[in-house]
This record gives sequence, C-alpha cells and structure tokens, in this order.
Amino acid sequence: MLLTLVLPSLVLLAVTTPGGALLTFAPQFRHGAAVAVLGLLGFTAAAALSRWLVGGPADRFGPGRFVPPLLVLCAGGLVLCAWSLSDGGPGAGVLVAGMTVVGVAYGSLQNLTLVAAFAAVPDRDRSVASAVWNIGFDAGTGLGSLVVGFVAAGTSFAVGLLTTAALCGVIAVLALVGGRGSGRRSTSA
Repeated sequence: MLLTLVLPSLVLLAVTTPGGALLTFAPQFRHGAAVAVLGLLGFTAAAALSRWLVGGPADRFGPGRFVPPLLVLCAGGLVLCAWSLSDGGPGAGVLVAGMTVVGVAYGSLQNLTLVAAFAAVPDRDRSVASAVWNIGFDAGTGLGSLVVGFVAAGTSFAVGLLTTAALCGVIAVLALVGGRGSGRRSTSA
C-alpha cells in the first residue's frame, strides 16, 4: 500500500521544497522587504485560489494529467525568481511574478496529490494516506529551507532556486512516466 503513495509523495515533496525556500528566504532576497511582502502575497494568494479552483477539473479529468504540467510551471516560476535574483537580472516585478507562478503550482499540487493519495489506497487506509501526505508536505517545506539555504550559502539564492527547479523537472518526468494509465476520473475528493 505504501508503494502506491510514493509518486504523490514525490510530487508533493518537489513542490513544497521550493515553497519552503520561498517562504523562508524571500525577506533575504536582494529586492528588499516590500518586494518580499508582495512576492509572498502573490505566492500565498495564488496557492489558496488555485488549491480551490483545481478541484473541479481534477474531479472531471482525474488529477494525474495536471501533475507534470504543474511541475513544469513551478520550475518556470522558479527560473523567473532565480533570474530576478541573479547579477544583472530583471527587476523586482519578475520576482513577484515568479513567486506567484510558483504559488499556482504549489496550491494546485497540494490538492491534486492529496486526491491522488486518497485514490491510491482503499477507503479504510485513508488515514495512512493522510499521514504520508502530511509527512511529505512538512518534509518538503523543511528541505526547502535546508537545501536552498545550504546551496545559497555556498553560491547564491538564484542557484538554490534553480536546484529546486531541476528537482521539479525530474519529478515531472517521473510523474509523466509513472502516471500513465492513472489519468482516470477520480471519485475521491
């Protein structure tokens, strides 16, 4: 049973890792406190709205078909953030836009991975699926702070965020390959 929860857990880990990094380090980014507030507002508002809005399409088409594109979207948002933080990069608006894009993927994938985890187990094991999902969420959030902080200490925040973008890309490929045949309509919500 736990093997069926591996892919949703990896996807959740891939999106909560950069989410944890942005939530932790945005105030330290080079654009200042006001931009950090705007970026975090965009991130959290997009996450909340997308978490709610993705439910209908996921019920209609199943969560699996949305996972790889959302991971790619997250990676794209992270590339924008890293570009904004690089030497000679664009202005603060690109950071806010990138954080908002990451928020869309962050919120959507929270919903979709929980639905996928519940669908992967019998009804009697939903408490196990919930526990595994929560462990993945918390582990990703903590790893984001740890890994990006560690990478940034040796290089820069831009490189740290690009590292998490690469993680999203790798997991998107795994989700695409591992999710074939699981794009069925979900009856779990």
